[in-house]
Amino acid sequence: MNYEKIDAYLAAHRDDLLADLAELVAIDSEYMEPEEGCPYGKGSAAALARGAELLEAHGLKARNYENHVITADLFDDLEPGLDILAHLDVVPAGDGWTVTDPFVMKIQDGKAYGRGTVDDKGPGLCALYAMLAVRDCGVKLAKNVRIILGGDEECGSRDIEYYFTKEKSAPMSISPDAEYPLINIEKGVLHSGFTADFQPAETLPRLLAFNSGVKINVVPDKASALVEGVLPGELSGLMTEMAEQTGCRFEAEKTDEGTLIKSFGKNGHASTPFNGVNALTALLKFVAALPLSEAPLHTAIKGLAKLFPHGAFYGEGLGVNMEDEISNTTLTLDIMHYAPETGLSGQFDCRACLKATDENTTEVINEQFRALGLTPMDEHLSSSHCVPGDSELVQTLMKLYNGMTGKKAKPLCIGGGTYVHEIEGGVAFGICELDEDNNMHGADEFITMEQIDFACRIYARAIVELCGVAE
Repeated sequence: MNYEKIDAYLAAHRDDLLADLAELVAIDSEYMEPEEGCPYGKGSAAALARGAELLEAHGLKARNYENHVITADLFDDLEPGLDILAHLDVVPAGDGWTVTDPFVMKIQDGKAYGRGTVDDKGPGLCALYAMLAVRDCGVKLAKNVRIILGGDEECGSRDIEYYFTKEKSAPMSISPDAEYPLINIEKGVLHSGFTADFQPAETLPRLLAFNSGVKINVVPDKASALVEGVLPGELSGLMTEMAEQTGCRFEAEKTDEGTLIKSFGKNGHASTPFNGVNALTALLKFVAALPLSEAPLHTAIKGLAKLFPHGAFYGEGLGVNMEDEISNTTLTLDIMHYAPETGLSGQFDCRACLKATDENTTEVINEQFRALGLTPMDEHLSSSHCVPGDSELVQTLMKLYNGMTGKKAKPLCIGGGTYVHEIEGGVAFGICELDEDNNMHGADEFITMEQIDFACRIYARAIVELCGVAE
């Protein structure tokens, strides 16, 4: 099919898209306290209401699902073919904005700035205008395309969960809320850990406290441990050795309670732990190397250092390092605390390969904890998501992307979850390239004109190719 007419339509209507985007950006649609008729707060409901007005203004019939999501069909007399899912809720504005107020869109140097411009109000409008281009250019599809705009993606996607209690998904779904070329594999996730009521050892040297980590999905960049019975001057050789082995920096200072040891590494996301330097596991390795006295707490610390060896990113120490043809398991210990009043606790983040199960992963880990006198948390592995690479959906979208860019890209497997994680036959498709930083979730969030133009064009092609043209 010749797409010149559609491309010309999209170019001529870019200013209209930007005007619509400015209206949506003006609404603070972060999660707020639920109210009657507003399950995610007034802001989310207001964004959905304005979104519905925009759909109606463009000649589509909008349906509001009790302020969870809104939808519109391009050709509602046709059988379902494709769902496009985007969301109109946003993360909090935060501080540090320099180009504009977060809820006042400003175009500067080829970029539209404002909260939600790239996540995900802008991409949602790109999908909408792609639909309008197909319709207004006279293309009669063989199957329907439905746009679904949600109000709770940033806080758990309860919007989509609710929607699918009312409706069935189309045979194929795409979401412009991630990266190109496309994401067709999302690993299962296990967020779990351990607890134990250990008291300090009665004899020296002994551990009195350990602290590291604030979020389970963030590789910690600092950690501290308080030990009694070892002086800072006695640790210089071990500090040098551990710095070389771990890539972390260590400090030790005398306090009234004992020697405070600190480690400094590098933050990273738990889905890619190899991109960080885990200060927690480095300090755990350090403390386990001290001449600690015999005690249940110290036995557990040394055992944990073996279960979570520094620099091991794939669950090797726990015996759950598995992989299959298209994915592997990653695992990182990101939170650990000890104090006599609260005992010992820790939490890890596991992104599990497709063949991982509770039996071969969760229970294997829990048995290791029990052997050290630790009580495992009662958590379970969430399901993975996979749309086969040889499916019509993946093959069609990859052909479009590589054809338009001249690249030889391949589908992506990620450790995180996207808006289509629970949807059979759903992939994330755009809107950013992997190496692009649009300040998503940060100050001065933006979308470029080039990103808007490319998204509109490729989504229009995706609609036509996936839904087919009526004979």
